[in-house]
Amino acid sequence: MTLDPDRRCFKWLVLFMLFWSSNGLHLKGTFKTDEFFKFLTRFGIQSTNTIELNSTRGFIYGNIWLVDSVNINKTKPLPRNLQIMLTSMDINYFIDYYEHRRIRPRSDACNLMFENINQKAFFFGCNENGKLDFIRHVPCFRNELCNDEDRKQNVIPGYQFTYKIQDVNQPRFWYLSLVACVRDDCKWKDLGSMIGNEKSVNGGKNPSYTIAYDIWLVNGNPKSDHKSLFGYQFTYELQDVFEIYLCSFLIYFFIFPFIVHRIKNHFHYLYLLLFIYVTIELISRFLSMIHTLVFAFDGNGVYFLLFVGDLMEEIGISILILILISIAKGWTTRSKELKVNKKSIILGTLLQFTLITSHLVSLETTDSIFNKNSYETFAGYVELGTRFLFMVWFLLELKETFRNVDSAILRNELNEDDDNASVLTKNSNEISPTNSDDEYEIVDKTIMTDSLDKSESFFDNTSREEKVEKYMTFYLHYGACCLVWFIYLPVLIFICSFVSELFRFRLILGIRFFVNFLSVVVLFYIMWSPKTPLKLPGKKKEKYEFANLQYIYNNDGMAHDDGQLIMIKENNQAENLINLNGIS
Repeated sequence: MTLDPDRRCFKWLVLFMLFWSSNGLHLKGTFKTDEFFKFLTRFGIQSTNTIELNSTRGFIYGNIWLVDSVNINKTKPLPRNLQIMLTSMDINYFIDYYEHRRIRPRSDACNLMFENINQKAFFFGCNENGKLDFIRHVPCFRNELCNDEDRKQNVIPGYQFTYKIQDVNQPRFWYLSLVACVRDDCKWKDLGSMIGNEKSVNGGKNPSYTIAYDIWLVNGNPKSDHKSLFGYQFTYELQDVFEIYLCSFLIYFFIFPFIVHRIKNHFHYLYLLLFIYVTIELISRFLSMIHTLVFAFDGNGVYFLLFVGDLMEEIGISILILILISIAKGWTTRSKELKVNKKSIILGTLLQFTLITSHLVSLETTDSIFNKNSYETFAGYVELGTRFLFMVWFLLELKETFRNVDSAILRNELNEDDDNASVLTKNSNEISPTNSDDEYEIVDKTIMTDSLDKSESFFDNTSREEKVEKYMTFYLHYGACCLVWFIYLPVLIFICSFVSELFRFRLILGIRFFVNFLSVVVLFYIMWSPKTPLKLPGKKKEKYEFANLQYIYNNDGMAHDDGQLIMIKENNQAENLINLNGIS
């Protein structure tokens, strides 16, 4: 049966939601013992402060009870040798434990899974000298503590079990799972093999059952009144991530009014694209902050908002790439309109679709157990490869612009609105009504005309070469900056692969937000600064070195026939008078 497009989209959306929700740290669900093994979550426990031991430990606590069973009497508590294992252990023990789960028969799998911790973990009646607290026999009988909880004061009130995790050396990941292994006469067996003389097993058949769990994982004591708002509910690698979202939101919010003002008074499609990008970034950060705030209170959050925010972030990146390529293509420099062909439209659409899709697929295919870096997946590599293809396209457009910029100047496409920029200035375009006629009276019009012809010839001879050099220099610097932006992410991912996962996510997130904002600042400068050659509405004219052309007397102000045309060259100390009558 073939699904229609709407149903296929809905199916993908459900898959993404399941991926995101599996990372929740307030866990609710069920487990059937026939499944044998279920990985619940990975949680980063912060390092314990020796001064405040009780309030800085990690806590895993909750309830776990029997909801359905086959061949088992539910009216009384299960005997210990029919209870399966809830395990919580760090990476040093979890790797071997996890890798042996697929061995058959399952009783052999149980022996190998617990081989490394048999002599180190505490087991009631088998290894009571063990120092490691890794195991809880579950399910627990309703409204009673689990069998392994021998001290009520150590259990969080209202719950059946509690793990207290303390590590004064470093933060560490802890892995929580359920496995249908039982301890019978201090030997490990599969629950399905427990048949025979147990009174709780009906008819001498294999027992199986379904349990429900409601588990919390937190950094800090649940009983404490002084919990860290953005640290308590969060795994260590996500602690204080709200501050990163907030800082990014505020800096974009600060520049947003300037973009609105510019696009309102001087419309251009580049301004519009930049406005769309900043708007998308603001919405993305806002949605991420809402999820983080909700998560801080209930341990679940609103993962749909986080998913949409992440999707919008990737769409924003594709728009930013479009802006960079548009400028490299010579828009507003070679021509006032962006000239594209069908091949460019198809190529751009295909690459943007690939970039966004590969990013979303990488989130769904990430190994949530050992590696949560979405870039280190096949889809993540496709995403980075797509950025590389965008970079190649950018370089080709830049090369074409370099080849045509000289001919564009010769066709006067670059200076059609700036023909007299070499000599016209803020004081030469118009005469202030407050000035007297004596200040601007020209005595000898013949001398004035000859001087103007000579001066214009002087500037025309140097203008074109200077403009070519100016545009070439601009595009060289622009291309170098953009190349750094295109390649920084693969380099960052490679470097961060050597960084602990406990710090990697925040490092990548912070640097990525900062670099993207820095690229917006650079775009602001090249779009609005009069020192850049982009011909955009609302830009001020650049002040040339010879800035003011005035006609004055070269004597004490009396009218004579030897009046001369002079030009004033501005500098910081004084105005130097330059006689242009002698220019040849």
